[in-house]
Amino acid sequence: MAETQNSLFQKCCSYLDSVDWKYGTDKNGDSDVVHFSASGDDLQMNCTIKFTEDIASFYSVIPVKFEDDDRVSGIMAVNEINKKLAFGSLDFDMLDGTVVYRVSNYFGDCTVDTGKVFMDLIQLLLHCVDKYNDKLFMLCKGMIDFSDFLKQIND
Repeated sequence: MAETQNSLFQKCCSYLDSVDWKYGTDKNGDSDVVHFSASGDDLQMNCTIKFTEDIASFYSVIPVKFEDDDRVSGIMAVNEINKKLAFGSLDFDMLDGTVVYRVSNYFGDCTVDTGKVFMDLIQLLLHCVDKYNDKLFMLCKGMIDFSDFLKQIND
């Protein structure tokens, strides 16, 4: 039997409960939402899982805000990182200079035996965000220039 939005949401929450993961839930329009935070090597990561129909989308806002005069640098940085990603992408908002990492997975016409798949997707999200958030932060704050940024993501 194919999964529904509710069954995906319930299996995710049940698995998170089974591993004592701290999280909150919410409703956002027609979506069921899970919120949680995790500590990375350097910066805290605030994350959201949004279940809409048979799609689960995992988001984490990178703690940066590129100002108007730095937005081209932010767009180029996001582009360089996206070329390296095999799954998911960084989204750059031109209006406010923010960056979000996003991974979506379609579960239509399949059955999820356990919620472990959601933990695997959470780990993917956290790994990617932790790998790049400090580099984007340093670029945004002027602690490194774009050439130093490129060196760091290519090491």
